[in-house]
Amino acid sequence: MSKDLILSTKTRRKLKRPLGRLIEKIDDNVIKELAEGPFVTVGDRVTETFTDKGLSPLLEIVDAREMRRERKLPKGLYQALVKVRNPAGTITEEAMNAIRESFKKGERIRILVDGEEDLLALPCIYYGPNGLKVLYGQPKKGIVCVEVNEKSRLKAKKLLMEMGMKESL
Repeated sequence: MSKDLILSTKTRRKLKRPLGRLIEKIDDNVIKELAEGPFVTVGDRVTETFTDKGLSPLLEIVDAREMRRERKLPKGLYQALVKVRNPAGTITEEAMNAIRESFKKGERIRILVDGEEDLLALPCIYYGPNGLKVLYGQPKKGIVCVEVNEKSRLKAKKLLMEMGMKESL
């Protein structure tokens, strides 16, 4: 039996709003500030924004797509590569496990998604350590920064449970 999580229409509407601080003006100073301390990037453009400046995410999640169009993978500054399947509108058990395990490894990891990575910010927030910044793109708006703490983790947990996650995960 699969434990894949499925995005409902109700949850999709909620996710149209940023989960954290939306940063619309991205310049070198903002990029440096966001890269202070451990951070994760979700999305090819966001990952590229940091790795092109030589800044290393703890975890980078990419799918070789941007706005649903194929693109070249961003340069990576990772030490290990993990490949997962994650169709659009879902969070697979495989992707959840890869994210959870990556935080235990102590090395920089790239998760290469066959499918779509958009929703994977949620398990990053849920499983990430306190103080981690989860950075993801808000289409045509900018970068969203979510600092992992009890409040953001609870918000992510509620959204994941709406998608079918059982409390015991």
